[in-house]
Amino acid sequence: MTNSEAGSPTTAGGAAAAAGAGGAGAAQCLDIFGTYKIQSAAGMCGTLNKNAPQTIDGDDVTCVAKFVSAPAKGQAAINGSATLDADGNFTKAKLTLGDAVHQPCTGTWNAQAQSLTVKCGAPGDLCTIMLDRQ
Repeated sequence: MTNSEAGSPTTAGGAAAAAGAGGAGAAQCLDIFGTYKIQSAAGMCGTLNKNAPQTIDGDDVTCVAKFVSAPAKGQAAINGSATLDADGNFTKAKLTLGDAVHQPCTGTWNAQAQSLTVKCGAPGDLCTIMLDRQ
C-alpha cells in the first residue's frame, strides 16, 4: 500500500491515534479495545480476581493492547501489554495475573462473540481466562 492509499483512519480510535502520530496510518488490526467482564478463569491463575474491573486500552494503528485492572480493593485481574496481529490475536505476551507474572500468554479474539480468550503458561500450569467485551 502506498502512502496515498493509506488514507484517513476509518475508526474514531484510529483518528485519535493518527492525529497523535502526525496523521499517519490506517487501521492495522481489529479494534478489541474497551471494558471487559471476566466470565471465567480456569487452571493455574494464582491470585487473579475475576471480579476486578478490566479494560483493554490502545488503538488499531499501533496495535498494542494495554490490559489495565486497578480495583479499589483486592487483587487485580490482568495487567500488561501485548502486540496484536491483524485479527486481534496475540502471542508471546508477558502479563500479570493478579500479583504474578505469567508467560508466555496468547490471546484469541472472537469478533462475532466480542470475546477474548487469554491463555498463559505451559500445559502443566496453564491459566485460561474468558473475557467478554461490555
